[in-house]
Amino acid sequence: MDPVQLQVVCRMLWERRPPGSAEIGLADLEALKSVDRALADYWADEAAKAAAAAGIPERSVRRWVGRQLITSGGLRGQALLEAGATQGLDDRALHSLIEAHLVRAERRRGALWLELAHDRLIEPVLQDNKAWEEENLSALERTADAWERAGRPAGGLLTGGPLAEAELWAAAHAAELSPGEGDFLAACRRERSHGRTRRLAAAAAVLLVLGLVAILFAVRGQHKARREALVHGLVAQARLALQDNLDLAVLLAAEADHLGGTSQTRHALFEALTASPSLTALLRHSRGRVLSLAFHPEGHLLAAALDDGTVQLWDMRGQQTAAAPLRVSGGRLWSVAWSPDGRRLAAAGEQAFLQLWDRATPSLPPRRLALDTDKASDLVGWALAFSPDGRTLAATTSKDEVRRWDVATGAPVGPPLRGPDDWVPALAWSPDGKHLAAASMDKKLYLWEARSGRLLWGDDRERHAEGIYSVAFHPDGRLLASASHDGSVILWNAADGAQQGWPLHLVEGLPRSVSFSRDGRLLAVGGHRGEVALWDLETKRPAGPLLRGPAGDLISLAFAPGGGILATGHGSTIALWSAEPSVPLGRRSRLRPAALALWRRRA
Repeated sequence: MDPVQLQVVCRMLWERRPPGSAEIGLADLEALKSVDRALADYWADEAAKAAAAAGIPERSVRRWVGRQLITSGGLRGQALLEAGATQGLDDRALHSLIEAHLVRAERRRGALWLELAHDRLIEPVLQDNKAWEEENLSALERTADAWERAGRPAGGLLTGGPLAEAELWAAAHAAELSPGEGDFLAACRRERSHGRTRRLAAAAAVLLVLGLVAILFAVRGQHKARREALVHGLVAQARLALQDNLDLAVLLAAEADHLGGTSQTRHALFEALTASPSLTALLRHSRGRVLSLAFHPEGHLLAAALDDGTVQLWDMRGQQTAAAPLRVSGGRLWSVAWSPDGRRLAAAGEQAFLQLWDRATPSLPPRRLALDTDKASDLVGWALAFSPDGRTLAATTSKDEVRRWDVATGAPVGPPLRGPDDWVPALAWSPDGKHLAAASMDKKLYLWEARSGRLLWGDDRERHAEGIYSVAFHPDGRLLASASHDGSVILWNAADGAQQGWPLHLVEGLPRSVSFSRDGRLLAVGGHRGEVALWDLETKRPAGPLLRGPAGDLISLAFAPGGGILATGHGSTIALWSAEPSVPLGRRSRLRPAALALWRRRA
């Protein structure tokens, strides 16, 4: 055992001995229960002392240690010591924790760094913090904290009954409100003032119920009635949020079940959890619509091109933003792509040039590849794609043509590829890099030989009734899939352009994006209303029910390199789905008030 831990345990044994006793016996050891419990109790005592020494709330000390000195992965972190306050924690509290041997300071490279005294403290601190927060924090404090940690998403705000209850609590505890909780309440009030009519009506109904209940509180003082009213409000809001805010619905239903624990709250929680069983996560931001998605070849990063002219990178391991957005001046971005080796990230949009970032040297400014030799050109880059060997970058322009560049030198490769009579919103390279396919709004697909630039087929084939939005190559290179404004998806023989089978109508709206899974077993089709269909190419049947994500126009989707995760863009939200088909675990059973089924994942 570490000497510091031994010292803590011995100190706890000594302080807990009966008055007048000078001995520690076996019964004292058994009463201590475990080293974890001793360390947790010691942490609880010292956290309270540190808060008192600095005159700050105890939650500030607990959250600072739990988030600054412990990483999201459960490892020790470090914080650079600063004058007066370090990362927001008063030096008096820090001094108290250091004196208690819970935190230590080490000098490295001329600076003092703070860290937990030992790895053995991590689990006791986390467990005691969790128990303390459940016992001491109000629903407002917990919800505001979750909102802050999620990056302040608009979907994480309270409305209706929960907001009214939060305001009542805040009025009674004004001196205890933190700046973050004040910001949270202000954001909730702004959302209530500027929200949609439906939400305002729902909020008004909940507030009316809570107002009537508040009168009942004043007359009868019944705590039970107040609690039940809050639970009913949470359940009502959870069901309203099911339509376009699944993560908020789960949080509201979980809080209702925590407070009420009735069959009604359990059913609401079950409804929220099973509303979209394949949905694994929602990534939210507040800047602009997602117009293009691309996974890093190793799968740990997801790039999203936004219509505010930025590229946002997401860390898939922590499901959070990986860095500040990459900015491009001059309009929205329509397409983003990674090079096969993952070193370069390219983006195209309304800037008359392509942006090319070298991820190996992030300190260097991005390289620009002009869409045209005319310096005054106002060309738009609709789509781009790296060749499989990473040497060539192809992009479509508003001149209805495809241009290519040598990635290493930035020099154009050959003359523009021509043929389409309308704009070209999508490109796809064959897996062997020998061919380049393009989807055009002139209702045709085009296929060129990459080396010679010769058009192989496309100008004489028109099978879609409307323009084509998206095109994708099957991993074996023998099939192409296209999605059209006419509502259909067509599979093509890549060798001769012959249509394979009947057109597929897989989504309720217009198909906007298609992509094959890495193993070639599934074809994903995204519809403009936000739904996603998975088509099993082996059985030629849907691989499950439609995946219904958040409200918002779905323009892009992408499979992760491992194939098990599918990312889809819905307005300003990215949904992550399990791409494994679901099958019933058992026969459907009759449960009131609805028939429900359990599902398991097929390996």
